[in-house]
Amino acid sequence: GLGLALAGSAGALVAGRTICGSQPAGFDALQVSATGKVTGMAFGATSGGQPTLSTHALAMQASGAGGLAYLEGGRAKVTAFSGTLPQGTATTFGGAAPQTLAQVAVTSQGLALMAGGSASLELSLGSAGSDAGTPVTLAGSWGALATGGGRAVVLSGSGMAAQPLAWNALDPGAKSPESATFAAPAQGAVADGDVAMLGDLATFAVEQPGAVSLVVVDHASTTPTLLRSVVLSGDPRVPSQANVRDGKVAVAMSGEQVMVTWVTATKPGNNDAIGGWALYACAP
Repeated sequence: GLGLALAGSAGALVAGRTICGSQPAGFDALQVSATGKVTGMAFGATSGGQPTLSTHALAMQASGAGGLAYLEGGRAKVTAFSGTLPQGTATTFGGAAPQTLAQVAVTSQGLALMAGGSASLELSLGSAGSDAGTPVTLAGSWGALATGGGRAVVLSGSGMAAQPLAWNALDPGAKSPESATFAAPAQGAVADGDVAMLGDLATFAVEQPGAVSLVVVDHASTTPTLLRSVVLSGDPRVPSQANVRDGKVAVAMSGEQVMVTWVTATKPGNNDAIGGWALYACAP
């Protein structure tokens, strides 16, 4: 897997590497400028044999410091990250093995961490990886994590047929999150979802058979309220999603723009497009 994070005028790209002959497992990291130019690279070894990155694996602040979350031996781990290298000893978080996702996001007070298995997610807010705070358990076999200020927001599956999506918002010091379920914009089972936050707005991206959608929520840092939703398959300017079925989707926000990108399927056919992307400008 790959981890990518941008903060300020620079960012980093991290890839997991398995043991290869006499070479240890670890992470290859590239430092990149705001224009995408590689300005540095390094390799950091891990003690395990096969580190795996899921979505939202790398988070950075403007200073270049942040956190790197990964899976190793079926457990979720997090380590401090600075420049192009993991720093210090990794800390294990989340439930017992096997875990299937490990995510990290930067908050104004530290880090938000989320781990997940086949039936539930664990979300925590803390000042650092070694002080991850008391975790709360969320229902769902998949989830996506984002932060705004000190708040962590998670999009996940609800397990309810009529309203298959759920958002959960956890504030520092809270013993339980605010939460609500909502219907998916298009038809069919939800294959994947993602979330991004910017200021008081949150955008959820949803992939369903034949459709990718965006759901924009206002007042995300206080009382999330649905603002609008867009089904991209109904927009003639966007590449066809007719064959989209069980792939992945990701969303990012910056200034007055929202970008969504998707993968058509876990195993694309010979005539399938690998995926597509769309860039929207925010409007009042």
